[in-house]
Amino acid sequence: MKTLKLIQSDSYLRPYASAIEGRYNYAIAQEKKLTGGQKLSEWANGHMFFGLHKVGKKWVLREWAPNATAIYLIGDCNDWKKNEDYRLQPTDNGVWEITLAEKMLKHEQLYKLLVEWQGGSGERIPSYARRVVQDPQTKLFSAQVWAPAGDKITKTTKIKGYKRRKAGDPLFIYECHIGMSSEEEKVNSYDEFRRDVLPRIAKLGYNCLQIMAIQEHPYYGSFGYHVSNYFAPSSRFGTPDDLKWLIKQAHKHKIAVVMDLVHSHFVANLNEGLNELDGSDHQYSPSGSAGNHPYWGSKLFDYSKPEVVNFLLSNIRYWIEEFHFDGFRFDAIKYIYFGDTQASAEFWEWYMSELKAYKPDIYCVGECWSGEAEILVYYGAMNCFNFAMSGAEGQAANAAKGQSLAAFVKYIESYQDKVQRANPEGIPMQFLSNHDQDRIGGAFATASNMKMAANLYLLAPGSSFIYYGEEIGMISKGGNNSDPAKRIAMKWEAKNIYEGHCYLPPENTPVDETSYHYPSVAEQEADANSILNYYKTAMELRNRFPSIARGK
Repeated sequence: MKTLKLIQSDSYLRPYASAIEGRYNYAIAQEKKLTGGQKLSEWANGHMFFGLHKVGKKWVLREWAPNATAIYLIGDCNDWKKNEDYRLQPTDNGVWEITLAEKMLKHEQLYKLLVEWQGGSGERIPSYARRVVQDPQTKLFSAQVWAPAGDKITKTTKIKGYKRRKAGDPLFIYECHIGMSSEEEKVNSYDEFRRDVLPRIAKLGYNCLQIMAIQEHPYYGSFGYHVSNYFAPSSRFGTPDDLKWLIKQAHKHKIAVVMDLVHSHFVANLNEGLNELDGSDHQYSPSGSAGNHPYWGSKLFDYSKPEVVNFLLSNIRYWIEEFHFDGFRFDAIKYIYFGDTQASAEFWEWYMSELKAYKPDIYCVGECWSGEAEILVYYGAMNCFNFAMSGAEGQAANAAKGQSLAAFVKYIESYQDKVQRANPEGIPMQFLSNHDQDRIGGAFATASNMKMAANLYLLAPGSSFIYYGEEIGMISKGGNNSDPAKRIAMKWEAKNIYEGHCYLPPENTPVDETSYHYPSVAEQEADANSILNYYKTAMELRNRFPSIARGK
């Protein structure tokens, strides 16, 4: 066998040639097992095959459920009763299928699958369902037929002349949540965000949105990180078409849109998600305790199964092709192979190589909440958040509170050098706080300290991620470091009410004036010396001088 170029070019690796070539050959064999030797665009097409589709004047529904003994479609179409006319038939490799006349299903009808297996049965939502809604009375979720008459949004979502930014371009990425974007005590909608919030974000100078909680999730308080339905935009905020219009309008403002994507674990709920969909505990996850996430009570994916990897990569294609997302923020990337950093990193390198071959301009960032050494391991696959920069005791905050600026500059230079040694095309992903951390505004005694911290990280090399509210110095509710306190509603206007919430009743967490130590956006816009205007000035500088972001 021909020696790998990697080994030929590096004499220090030659003593380990046998081990390196063994791992390389294993990786090639696994890739062929997963892909059948095809390109991603040829094989990761589960979203086109599975789920409910209108084909001509018929409906076709397919589901992968290898442990099932029978499957029935139940719903509004048959009064939620088991009916032989709606029985799916088994085909090959655990796939079930049914073809129905056009009149047998109608737009907005609710439906589920009644799945039977040896010794039991249960109602399940199809794994590729594209629309899932919650009953306001029973709180139960169901799939919904979504085929509005005359829908042309998919064909017109692309903006003529809109060009995705290159990875090295200066990005100001605004981390936001649709539901939390209103001051009112309600869950905000895609339409309201597009109409009321997006123009403000554009005016403030951001050129990229990172939107959390898009994929459907049963528990609102999870902030969208316990996903149940991977192909369904959350119906709490509106319809799939509403989301498409939001993205279209963002692109009109020349704002890229990055989606928070959770491919490292899924919700353990039986009634809503993938867990035990066919009655077994090992369909989408490893069997037994190996399939359980030990920290979050969720389920881990089984990445050794071609069907699971196809599901996940098809999921990415779906969001790109159907909604025109520009990229993804991947959650908890170190938990692919729990406790095995090297195996997880190798998975992501392969995963990203498939994505980039399919979409060379895709923008991706990974969350590895860990120390510098482990974060740098994942740079072979994608850029990752720099957690050492963030938090009340992070590099930027400490320097802003009086520690050595020379030491901070030395750290920045050293970190950028390490990133580029890990990946010559890598760039640091800088941030002060995110949805899992106490809001950074509470870490400083004065607005001047807050401005200094902003200056240090916004003008450092790399892309800057700004968690909504940071730009006006919002603090966690009453200094409380709980999740609801970190995820309060944005304060746009100068009002005497302090409303908004993360958790819905009965777990409603009201917000009061202690959450808004500094004035609202409207008030700060009118104050030339405000924190907000300081952020705007820093962003203008970076946009005017791209060399700042590139560090050279």
